[in-house]
Amino acid sequence: MPDDLAKRINEVVNKKPITPEDELQDTLDEMARDIALIEPDPQDWGWWASYLLERMEGETRRRGKQGEFEGTIKAFRDDLNK
Repeated sequence: MPDDLAKRINEVVNKKPITPEDELQDTLDEMARDIALIEPDPQDWGWWASYLLERMEGETRRRGKQGEFEGTIKAFRDDLNK
């Protein structure tokens, strides 16, 4: 068997399944890079973070979990103030 074929077979057999969490993390990593390209000044990144939080808040309202979201925001705020 040619070495390149054996290597490809080995990669497929040993490939770890990608979890939804892994995919989301990869997407967020790409988003962070894109934001840094679009807005080179980190002082301009706050708008993007606010936008994401607003979208997440909308999802929690839609799912009837507003209280949990408010707790998360409070913990997030506490972490930022440390």
